[in-house]
Amino acid sequence: VKNLTGSAVKFRASHAADLYLEGSDLGTGFLDAGPPRLVGGQSETTGRSGGIQEVTPWSAFQAAQYAQIWSIIHNGTGFDNTVVDSEVDNGVGVQWDNYGTTGLGAGQTAAYELVWRFGVAGLGIQPSTATRPVGTSHLVGISAIGPTGQPLANKTVRWTITGQHPASGTLTTSAAGQTSHTWLGTRAGQDTFSAYVDL
Repeated sequence: VKNLTGSAVKFRASHAADLYLEGSDLGTGFLDAGPPRLVGGQSETTGRSGGIQEVTPWSAFQAAQYAQIWSIIHNGTGFDNTVVDSEVDNGVGVQWDNYGTTGLGAGQTAAYELVWRFGVAGLGIQPSTATRPVGTSHLVGISAIGPTGQPLANKTVRWTITGQHPASGTLTTSAAGQTSHTWLGTRAGQDTFSAYVDL
């Protein structure tokens, strides 16, 4: 942004989006406090997530229902550093306020940079397939990895079993980003174990 006027200008730059993640636009917001910070949304149907990662420091951010994000931009009220914790039509936005005491001076420039990240949290589940005799335990090991390959420590993993032994619950990863789940296979047939990191 370059100020081509003859006097200082105060302005706000915003970047926002309606998130449609892995076939769904419904989900909750999340904030990874970083650094760098990352604000975005997570699909309730698949657990896949994406959002905006900070490069040029933000003045404010918000994850909310997408119509609310657009309303905030159009009304000029500004984002309020909140993240919605219920299922909504996912939207996210960040802003930079070039206010200061005088704004952007005549002839001066301001630059803004950010990074979009998708598939923020990855899960490795081992074994990926297994056949066990009826009456034996089934064990899956889970590794949670962040966007830059770092272990996601002390995070909630939400899991679901469909098939012969339907169940659901939560686990917490260790400092190394690992956890596991065991269940007893008392009935013949296939189970499908699904999980995602709840950011």
